[in-house]
Amino acid sequence: MLSAWPSGSQVRVELPSDITASDVEEAMGASYLTRDVLAYVKGQKALGFEKILLPAWLGNSVGPTTLAKLRAAGTKVEIGLFEAEAKKLNESFAKYIRSGKPLVTLKSAMTLDGKIADATKPGSEPGSAVPATEGARSGYHWITGELARAHVQQLRHQSDAILAGVGTVMADDPLLTDRSGLPRRRKLLRVILDSYLRIPPASRVIQTADNDVLVLCSAAEQSAKQALEVKGIRVQQISATGEGRPDFAAIVESLGDLEITSLLIEGGALVNAAALASGEVDKVFLYYAPKIFGGDAVPFLGGESLHGKAQCVQRFELHRFGEDFALEGYLHNTYSV
Repeated sequence: MLSAWPSGSQVRVELPSDITASDVEEAMGASYLTRDVLAYVKGQKALGFEKILLPAWLGNSVGPTTLAKLRAAGTKVEIGLFEAEAKKLNESFAKYIRSGKPLVTLKSAMTLDGKIADATKPGSEPGSAVPATEGARSGYHWITGELARAHVQQLRHQSDAILAGVGTVMADDPLLTDRSGLPRRRKLLRVILDSYLRIPPASRVIQTADNDVLVLCSAAEQSAKQALEVKGIRVQQISATGEGRPDFAAIVESLGDLEITSLLIEGGALVNAAALASGEVDKVFLYYAPKIFGGDAVPFLGGESLHGKAQCVQRFELHRFGEDFALEGYLHNTYSV
């Protein structure tokens, strides 16, 4: 019996002789069984399934062939056990194996009137000081509370890469690291969008780089690129939009080439707008604090329009974090890409 559960599952294999290793791989890929389980099964000398329990089926053009073979050989196949939970657990893998691109989640924190920062100039208030860690803050004031900020670390832990614009780096000097304290299968890749390579060498992202920082540019001097590369920073040229900014479709495709299965965007107003306008965002996680800024405060979206087309969030859930709340929802169905 083989159950489709996360890494570490126990597997007993007793299968018909006409089911080959390639058939097993086909079934595994189509049903979201983990790569660890796949490797375990393919390594057996005698391949055979007595019963297969699949929480969810990919529904591609290949998988049903294997299903038919298995059932014809007398193997029992059951589909749908904890389907909703399994689909959410595997949504980034599902997007990646179907499209070769990562699941893209846009995260932001804002006030009730949709402002991500107020008009306060950093350091303009008596006693202002740069905080030790970054997050959803206004100037040097946090917008969301501790519980919401702690949950952001969980989102980072679930992601292969995190993306921010150079404007955020210059304004907030964030680390953009996973501080959940949980073990990771790979380092969180910190991706910075920086068209002209303006990122300060003294920024904490650069100073703490350990083969985990990728800077994407669209038009930069070779000398600026070499100055970063000597510090061990990877710099990659990305095609630009008509406005000279890195093209989000090219960015997402490039990260897919690096086997990044999930990308968390933590940008400012310009990056948020560009990401949404590109149509590459699959999911949003938006935190709200019970505050209203109004006036000249920085909006959630800025600069680039959505071309007059409203983007509807579907299958959304609301979460509570102390006084704050968050909306989690989808712009695309990752299982129909």
